[in-house]
Amino acid sequence: MRRRVVIGSLAMLPVLSTLKRVHAHEAGMQVEVPVQYSSFDEWMQAARESTLQFLQTAKGREPEYFIRFLALWGAALPHDLQAWPDAWTALPGANALLEFNMLAGGRPFVVSALRMAPGCLLPAHCHPGGGGITLCLDGALSLEHFQLAQEQPHFSNTGSLVEVRLDSVTWLTRDRHTWFTPTASNLHQLRAGPQGAIALDLAVQWEGAGEFSFLRFEDERGAEGARVGQTLAGKWTGMNIADAYV
Repeated sequence: MRRRVVIGSLAMLPVLSTLKRVHAHEAGMQVEVPVQYSSFDEWMQAARESTLQFLQTAKGREPEYFIRFLALWGAALPHDLQAWPDAWTALPGANALLEFNMLAGGRPFVVSALRMAPGCLLPAHCHPGGGGITLCLDGALSLEHFQLAQEQPHFSNTGSLVEVRLDSVTWLTRDRHTWFTPTASNLHQLRAGPQGAIALDLAVQWEGAGEFSFLRFEDERGAEGARVGQTLAGKWTGMNIADAYV
């Protein structure tokens, strides 16, 4: 089984080397590398200023590089939930308690969090034109990343049957993260471990207005965990989470 787990600063070496090249080739452009912050508002201001500057560089306009740069800022976000805005809302229709917290909207990225009860499943869903990172702050969760087969119905065709391949499974524990882009791992589902999980999302929208669809698997393996490389059939169900469970 392929597992994509990004740990600590080693995964950020390509990004840091890219930043050095940005400084060398784009005169006058100073991109701030994050430190640890204790205040959410302080972190948010610094992160927005830095990412907006990075977007003015050639590498900053490439989704793969921008997402990895954003991961640096995700690692610097205050982990103490007391430092966050307290606005948790339960999402109706989930198979177990699933709470959502919109921490900050706007551009160039959105910050939100999920609090998942043990065994909670956020069914497979897509982010057309979007990308981001998912960081585990507490507990543990798995992310199953799927790839659509060629020439499948558009996600807006609710009820259409599609085929997907399970590309990878990422097991996240505290301070570990994974990412997705408009073309990689854009269809995925999240499954909380036996202790539950709190996950943070930093999301970017390059195209579209954030529309999405859940995917309900016709095969029970989609709900219970298929093997990497297997092909599964499912149907686009729209934006109602309750319709997405097998």
